[in-house]
Amino acid sequence: MPCVTRLRLAGIQFRPQKNIDGSFLDINFHKGVLEIPPITINDFTSTILINCVALEQCNPQDSSTYCSEYIAFMSCLINSGRDVTFLCDDGIIKNFSYNDLQVAYLFRKLGEKVVFHIRGCYLSKQFREVEAYCSSNWATLMRTYFSNPWSSISVVSASVLLAMTTIQTIMAILSYKVHHS
Repeated sequence: MPCVTRLRLAGIQFRPQKNIDGSFLDINFHKGVLEIPPITINDFTSTILINCVALEQCNPQDSSTYCSEYIAFMSCLINSGRDVTFLCDDGIIKNFSYNDLQVAYLFRKLGEKVVFHIRGCYLSKQFREVEAYCSSNWATLMRTYFSNPWSSISVVSASVLLAMTTIQTIMAILSYKVHHS
């Protein structure tokens, strides 16, 4: 799965999940919006994540692997400090103890150690839906024509010019018919 920066270019929006039970594992994707519960990154949560992943990886038959699957998902999303900055701006990551590069490094290192089966994990539906959205025509259009402000302005300008030319042509045809009837 692409990182946050590339997903944003494909038109995917990120929003903090408003969950009732307080679980940071409840991730949803619907109509181009990826909802992820907010998580605070500090010394305590990084220690908890490290220990949960270690426990799940040491005893794969005895326990669920939800935390490892969450870490794998987040490590796909976060490749750089810029990805963390975007997630912080969107209200998904609250970073108190580390800078954005350290958070990216934490998820990348934890993600390298995780062994999980993408087809059998609790986030397999989200992986598939995000991948399908990214390969859709809409995402290709967003990447091609709306990836930066200048290309967006040129597309809008060309559309307005085309519309005005069409209107002018229709008016000329109507004017010709009125004068020659």
